[in-house]
Amino acid sequence: MQLDETSTGRDRKAPYVAYPAFRQFVDRYQRVNRPARVDVSLLKMFKLAPSNEWAVISTLKFFELIDQAGVPTQR
Repeated sequence: MQLDETSTGRDRKAPYVAYPAFRQFVDRYQRVNRPARVDVSLLKMFKLAPSNEWAVISTLKFFELIDQAGVPTQR
């Protein structure tokens, strides 16, 4: 993702997620068939700590790995 002056993402702030929580998500995501949506119920299935669920989702959206509805992108 490349941001320039005309990009709407210029004013976005990067979310914070603890690396172990993000790594746990990535490890478990690689072991399942691609889900139709990434949402809190999927993260609960992955047994992520409830305090990390929204941080992981926000990070995935920030890096455009999922769209605003939680649908995985082609990235």
